[in-house]
Amino acid sequence: MFGQFLNILGIPQPTEHEQRRNRNGNGFDKQETTAEDTKRRRDQILNLSAFLSSAKIKRSTSTRIVESVRQVSEVTIWSDRRCPELLSLIIEQQLPQSLHRLLQAEPKTAETSAVSVQVLQTLSIMLDGITDVKFLYALFSNNFVNQLIAAPVDLHNEEVLPYYVAFLKALSLKLTPETMHFFFNERLDDFPLYTTAIGLFDHPDSMVRVAVRAITLNVFRINDRDALEFILNAPCCAHFWEQIMQAIRGACDDVFRILVDLPDAGGNRSSSNGAPREWAAVDLILENHMGLLAYLNDIFGLGVERINRRLSMEFSERILTRTYIHAIEVGWRAGASSEETLFMQVVTLCISHFFAIVRYSPLLIDTVNALFVYAGSQSHQELEQEQRGQSLLGAERPLVSDAYASDDPHQPASS
Repeated sequence: MFGQFLNILGIPQPTEHEQRRNRNGNGFDKQETTAEDTKRRRDQILNLSAFLSSAKIKRSTSTRIVESVRQVSEVTIWSDRRCPELLSLIIEQQLPQSLHRLLQAEPKTAETSAVSVQVLQTLSIMLDGITDVKFLYALFSNNFVNQLIAAPVDLHNEEVLPYYVAFLKALSLKLTPETMHFFFNERLDDFPLYTTAIGLFDHPDSMVRVAVRAITLNVFRINDRDALEFILNAPCCAHFWEQIMQAIRGACDDVFRILVDLPDAGGNRSSSNGAPREWAAVDLILENHMGLLAYLNDIFGLGVERINRRLSMEFSERILTRTYIHAIEVGWRAGASSEETLFMQVVTLCISHFFAIVRYSPLLIDTVNALFVYAGSQSHQELEQEQRGQSLLGAERPLVSDAYASDDPHQPASS
């Protein structure tokens, strides 16, 4: 069963001869490699290069191309373990460039998709398995890694997308202060790994969303000054912070919309009026909400001060002020409607998630002060004015989506 799983992943399995040597120990030692093994692998590299450099993806050739691409990962990992000198031959024969050419194949058909899947799988295996730093640097240099990222992969293809995202994640694991310059081009003000990942942040597939969060965490962790400047201020990245807050606020809105339409809006799961499908949807939304808060907590935990300040500012403006406080003000006042009260209850649950998950002290202190200290000092004034018919809340305010009435992240929503 495990062997079949490895075959699906495209990971080469040892021959019977290699298995015997592995059982005897030292199966991957360089001294175990014979001249015959080296010659056979050298010939394999040359044959693969000759075929893949000019292969055209057609129905009649796609199977052979897929197998040849799989063999590229096999011979590369073997060379890394047994004969590192052959890694230079792989670069000289431009096998990585041949893989890139196959990724660019048009038009997008079932055959090109099958080849793309295998190419992405092969690249991910190479990134995960290669230990030779010089080979990785050669793979990343001359902007080649960014050309791979920018290849016209069909992201609408459900078979291709998971492998593409896995490839991006494998690349992000190779980020270090020494390799960052391969990925972030300061001169061109370009960071394809990051911008491509955040473009998939709100993808419907939960596995894609989880992978994107992991990629961004790997980028933030490096704490590179120039990359941070791009991440925080480049026009193509500025929307990402707002996007996170929209997703958090959206969870409150979505739960409210479901509950308010239930026959018994008071919300009793055991009621005969309960709708199991709706409650399952609520559970899924709340699970995603907690995942987003855990993601925030992971970012704060990296200790990158510039990002923490930006994230805290966005959260305070868009969630704390325009969602938490607004919902409590509206739902707690005398004469609040049942819908306003229900929305306050939903937001209160989301607040409890925040306090249970987030551990970043400055934001916790600001939230406590805003919800309990500041709000408490205003309560007596509001009560007196309400009694005189002059409530501080003024005219009716919208319950849902109030936080995002403005496109400007620093412009307060209109009241």
